[in-house]
Amino acid sequence: MATKEIVQIICNACWNKSGAVVEAVEQLTLGSLEWDLCEEHRDRFGGLLSQALDINEPIAVSA
Repeated sequence: MATKEIVQIICNACWNKSGAVVEAVEQLTLGSLEWDLCEEHRDRFGGLLSQALDINEPIAVSA
């Protein structure tokens, strides 16, 4: 019989705050640190980071 493993990646912030299982939509990496974030925490952290770096608009980077 074949088995199938299903992996759900959850938001580290939601889990650490309240134990809530909320699906992560973004992975954030800064140096050797890495977080999986839900949409709410992704947006909140993006706003805080933009404020800290004094950047009002995201900078587009083309490959």
